[in-house]
Parts: sequence; structure tokens; C-alpha cells
Amino acid sequence: MDYFQLLRAHQGYLERIALAMLGNRPDAEDALQEAALAGYRRFAQLRDEQAFGAWMRRILIRQCRQILERRRRSFPVDDLAAHLPDTVPGPDPEATAIWEMVARLGDHLRPVVVLRYMLDMSQQEIAEALGIPLGTVKSRLGKALPLVGPVITRFILAGAGLQWAYDMGLIGEPVAEVTQNGITVRILGVVADARRTTVLYQVLGAPSTVGRGRQPRVPVHATITAQMSEFTPPEETPLGYLGTVSTLPLEAEAAELEVRFDVGAETITLTVPASRTETDRFSREVAVNRALEYDGVRITVEAVIYTPAETIVRYREEVTESFDFPVQWDGDVHCNYLEAGGQRYRQSGSGGGLNSVSYLAFPPVRGPARLVLKPAVKAEPLDAVWPLEEGAVAEVVGVPVTLAGIERRPGAIELSWTSPVREGFVGVSGFEVIDGEGNVYPLGGSWAGFSNYTHDGVRYQRYETELPEGLEPVAVRATKAGVLVDGPWVFDLPG
Repeated sequence: MDYFQLLRAHQGYLERIALAMLGNRPDAEDALQEAALAGYRRFAQLRDEQAFGAWMRRILIRQCRQILERRRRSFPVDDLAAHLPDTVPGPDPEATAIWEMVARLGDHLRPVVVLRYMLDMSQQEIAEALGIPLGTVKSRLGKALPLVGPVITRFILAGAGLQWAYDMGLIGEPVAEVTQNGITVRILGVVADARRTTVLYQVLGAPSTVGRGRQPRVPVHATITAQMSEFTPPEETPLGYLGTVSTLPLEAEAAELEVRFDVGAETITLTVPASRTETDRFSREVAVNRALEYDGVRITVEAVIYTPAETIVRYREEVTESFDFPVQWDGDVHCNYLEAGGQRYRQSGSGGGLNSVSYLAFPPVRGPARLVLKPAVKAEPLDAVWPLEEGAVAEVVGVPVTLAGIERRPGAIELSWTSPVREGFVGVSGFEVIDGEGNVYPLGGSWAGFSNYTHDGVRYQRYETELPEGLEPVAVRATKAGVLVDGPWVFDLPG
């Protein structure tokens, strides 16, 4: 079995780990892409394919930890800034407090708590990892509950970026509760801020996580109806299932949200109030409304919001033609950052909204500040065709792109390309296949079927997708070339 087949088999399991550790899908997808690349480079070192899941988990956890460290670090603009330690934020104090509390647990309790609640491992996986009976794992978690129960709840909030709301009393008594056929859904709080609207919930009486092994099925799913929702699988704890579900920022000062829970075979719906009145007391939004436009790309920074937990930039990016293919960025060269008070702060989170509106989150700073965005990516029209022959070459914006690999499987095809790294070129996309009669079939795919990275001066692209039944392609076409638009994208933000 090859690397990408093994990766697909463990996709759901790896997604759960990334989401549990990082708390939001954009960072989780970044970690998954980086881990997939790191695993590919080291795959020859793996001696036992049966150990692939645990091996990839270790790689992914390292990538997640690097992202978490980047969230908490500040980067001096120059050497002088290194002599201003009082202005450099240290590690997230809430995360530090959580780890300190866990560290005070006895040696027999600490490992099961860390593996269960910090790394989202199932009780069965913990038992296997520690070499102890499953009953012992359950017993130790039960003994730790009086000490870590509040920590679990706060950790979930911290992962959702809502620790500040908890500390300031915005999450207290439950705001809604429904019991149906022995299952209780309790809304512990709703936080509506400038970046998103988040519902914190607790579910009691739900069946246990289904299945053992590396892809358990959690029997709780939550959505905010009539809204674009971001759902993170909840934690199964001795306090029940605890989790969050988020949607876009409120368009009005207050609104009612209908939240639907699918718990096993039950569907439970609650209506809860949401308001920005309380959170606005702790945050400040300043209009910016500044736009830059270069070479078919227009970026407008609409506002900056200063909150106790983060600085949020709301902006809109409009591209004549989008590239629609992942791009691996070199974080040391291309990154979004804020410059404020002689310090440089890397982006700590991101999110999307409607109508091309996006959000960037940075550590909390005092304005004014300067926002520097990494290059934008746009697509240029392309008509590059490769016969399905390994070694076939097509020239794309002056770069020779070679069809380096072809793998056919029933109902699917996997293609790979190589090209020399050239400044401003980030690959090809918009794929179609052509059959022997000249008929053209557009192709689709998921994140697990895409990769696009550079190594030792060579760009590697991989694309895997299903094929219509009975289709026998003889050539593949790319209709888009990805190119960078450097800007510069620099915006001065008011304080």
C-alpha cells in the first residue's frame, strides 16, 4: 500500500486530532497539509505499515504544537526590539494555567488526563498506549474529575478562543435546556463577537462514542440552522459531551439562533438569544475602509477590532479568477503579520465569511498598527494539455511542467507533476480529462487528494479524483495557472 492510500485511510482520525488541538478548521487544515508533506518525506523511514496511524499522529501533533507556539509568540522587528522583554507577550496564560493544574496531578492520573483531554485520544487508545486495562483508564479519569472538571470546560473555551469571555463572566448559568427521551441538551452560553458567534453546549445521556480504533464516530452533531456553521467534534468527558458550534458574526446587535442537535437517533432543536451588547463592552471596532488593487486583485481592509483576547482584522479579497488549489507557504518568507509598538506579531487565526469577507486574528495589541499581508494568489487562463504518458511536458507561463506520475485505480485517477521553482508561479489547477473522442470532463476533489509543495528547487503537485464510470481518458488539461500578486499589501491601522 502506498503513502497516499494509507493517508486516506486515516483521514478522519487525523482531522479529529487537528481540530481538537487547534480549535478551528483553517489552522487544522494547515496542520494537516504540513503533516501530510512531512509524512511523505519521511515515509521511507516507516518499517511497519500497521503503525502508520500512530506514526502520523506523532507527526501531526508536532505540527499542531508548532502552530500553537506561533500563536503565542511575538517576533521582534529588529535586534533592538529583543531588548524590550516587557512588551513581548509570553505563552497564553490560560493554557499555562491549565498545564500547571494538570501538572499537579499524581503521576498515575496525569498521563490519562493529558492523553484524553489534551490530545483527544479515546479511552481504548489510552489503555493501549499506557499498557493498562481499559477499566483502569476509566477509574483514573473518574478520580481526576473533581480536579479537572472546571479545567476541561475552560480548555474547550480556550480552544474556541473564548477564554476571555469566560473570565469576564459572559458565560455563567445555562441559557436554555431541553430533555427529550432521556437526552438533555444544555446551552451553557452564547458569545457573539466581531469574528464569529459561538454556542457552548453540553449533552447528557448521549450514547458513548461509537467504535474503537482510529476513526471513532461521535454520536453528537450540532448545527446552527439557516447559517453557515463550523462544528468541532465535542469532547466526551465525565461531564457529558462538551463542545462548541460557531457561525458568522451577527449582522444586527441581537438575534435568535436556532441550534439543531443530532444525538444518536434523536433530533433536538433549541432557540437561544445572541447579542453583541456584552462583548462590545470589552471590544472596540475602528473603521478602516482602505483598499489596494494590483493586477486583478483588490484587497479592502474594512475594520480592525481590538478585544481582550485578540486583534481582529476584517477584510475583503476580490480576485478576477481564483486559483482553487492549495498553496504551501514558506512561513519564514510569506506570512501575515502586524507591526505595533516595535514588535512583529504573526497571524494566530483566520476565518471566512460571506461575500468574500475574511478575518485575521493576531495577539492583542494596542494600536495604531501596520498590517502586512502575504502575496495574493490569482489564476490566469491556461490551456495546457498532457497526454497520459509519464514524462509528457507542457509549458506554463514560461515554466516547463512535467507529468511525472500516473496511477489508475477503479473509478479514480492520481496524477502528479513536477516543475522547477520559479518566482511568482505556484502551480496549475482547473483540471479536466479528455477521452479518445475529444470529450472533456471537468474534475473535482477533496483536501486529501491535493498537495502542492516545493523541495530542493522543485515544485511537486499531486491531484487525485474520482472518474465517471466507464471513462477512459487519454489526456489531462489544466485550465488555470496560479501566480502570485505581491502588492505590496500594506495597510496602516488606526488605534
